[in-house]
Amino acid sequence: MTVPIRVKMLTGLLHPAVGGAERQALLLSKALVAKGLKVSIVTTRYDRSLPREECVQGLRVRRVYFSERFRFGRIGLPLYGAALWRELFRSRGDFDILHTHVMRQHAAAGLLSAKLLGKKSIVKPASAGPAGDIEVLKNVLRYGRICLPICRGFDRVIALTGVVREELEHNGFPDGRIVDIPNGVDSEHFCPVKSPLEKLSLRRRLGLSDKVTLCYTGRLAPQKRLDDLLGAMRRLRGSRLPVQLLLVGDGPERQRLGDTCRDSGLSDSVFFAGSCSDVRDWLRASDIFVISGHSEGMSNSLLEAMSCGLPAVAFRGVSGNAELIEDGFNGCLADSGNVSQLTSALLSLARQPDLCAEYGRRARRTVVEKYSINSVADRYIALYKDLLAA
Repeated sequence: MTVPIRVKMLTGLLHPAVGGAERQALLLSKALVAKGLKVSIVTTRYDRSLPREECVQGLRVRRVYFSERFRFGRIGLPLYGAALWRELFRSRGDFDILHTHVMRQHAAAGLLSAKLLGKKSIVKPASAGPAGDIEVLKNVLRYGRICLPICRGFDRVIALTGVVREELEHNGFPDGRIVDIPNGVDSEHFCPVKSPLEKLSLRRRLGLSDKVTLCYTGRLAPQKRLDDLLGAMRRLRGSRLPVQLLLVGDGPERQRLGDTCRDSGLSDSVFFAGSCSDVRDWLRASDIFVISGHSEGMSNSLLEAMSCGLPAVAFRGVSGNAELIEDGFNGCLADSGNVSQLTSALLSLARQPDLCAEYGRRARRTVVEKYSINSVADRYIALYKDLLAA
């Protein structure tokens, strides 16, 4: 009888925290379990009201408690490392591979524990660029400049995109340890509507009008550069095209963005949907997906939108966008920060519904063929086997 591969996923945060890395960790874990692997998750809790252990979406999760007051302090990393070591030592008989999501202090602490326990180790940086993992370690976080050289010791480092790979190589990560594996998406769950009638029914249920509908899903945070979207909306209003923008998500910019919409006369054209655990219906009720961030890895939001059959408009030069979107084939790319080009691309698709639908079909095909979570899970299983055989 074949012994299943045993994987311990390590994340800085998890449910109820909702972010791209957390969603990917859960999605991949469930896909691996469905393929016969044994997967458990260890994460952090800064709030004692969160349970130490629970089942999240069918997965066993253990939380290491760490006091918020020490989180960014002088002795934060040693204290956290000791707490994580105790948890990993306790469960050392339950896993063969430590698979870490996001390269921050928890990754360095986890790697040191994995080395002491004789376990194989993998880390997946979330993104590149000014707000990416490496730059944050080098320039923002206390102990970051210590953690970065430690993280070069991982057995394998996942590059979500070519830009992430280039940044890893530039910062001294051995080329032979870098493996190219993209993020995945549940393409069965995130699927297109079957008919215009189904889309109309969704819009009525969600309280939306029948205008051309643009959609953004994600955090309302400064790095997402949502002012660029509002700038494009102001220009679209000048075209007299009946258009509305959905902002599905929440974050620190919510109040300011709402004030901007009110001051700019956009309150009747921009709809704030709030935080949402499953954005599928909002995407399926929309016509075009738009993303304006200047620092991404491989965007979960973009994958989900394309999987739902939406053409996407985004900025080129952003890690992941150009690998998913082929300009003029399954979506449109504008020069980074160029709101005029962004507006022109949105206007072109909005005025040509047949072209918009064709780009959407091609977007769906791109995701199903290259980025389904089942195919991504198979690539990780092959990597796990290679590591364990080494």
